[in-house]
Amino acid sequence: MGSNAVRLYVLGTSSYGYSVESFSWTGSVGSSPFINRFDSGLGTPYDIDISGSLIWVACDGADSPVKAYNTSGVLVNMIPGSVVENAARGMAFESESILWVSNPDTDKLYKIDLSLGISEEGGEVEPAVDLRASSNPFSSSVTISGTGFGDGAVLEIFDMTGRMVVESPFDGSYTWNGADVPCGAYVVRVGNGEALESISLVRF
Repeated sequence: MGSNAVRLYVLGTSSYGYSVESFSWTGSVGSSPFINRFDSGLGTPYDIDISGSLIWVACDGADSPVKAYNTSGVLVNMIPGSVVENAARGMAFESESILWVSNPDTDKLYKIDLSLGISEEGGEVEPAVDLRASSNPFSSSVTISGTGFGDGAVLEIFDMTGRMVVESPFDGSYTWNGADVPCGAYVVRVGNGEALESISLVRF
């Protein structure tokens, strides 16, 4: 599904194949499908969103897993598989030009600035920040890894009273030996002044 300030757009099927219906926020369906059918090359769609008058589709086309269609169902733009690593299942627009795309094969999110254009090298794609723990809960030590933070990132760990128990530069991975802290819940925060992400940990 996708939406804008006026309507909700839903992916469905018609006698011609896949289609997109539009609904008002009171639940009334549009008098005709927003897109009656897509032209060739769509494949199997998984998710849609709308930007301006274009419907963007996450599909199973490895060469171009994100495609944009006009209201006649004609393909007018695409994001190549080299940019989102050949798979896309979910998508959502943050603004008219910022598109988030999920990749189920790599467990990554991609933030794509469409105003910069799309290149085969993917230079305009910024992987979203991601933070995870090797085990949670953990007993003695845990490795915290993350991507998308860039240079100058700092890792901080707080207990539930708000007291900082660890502060360290973060270059993508940090192993915390928590054997000397009490069992309980902790918050790990990594930031670089622009990107900030946190996760909760439990030591038992």
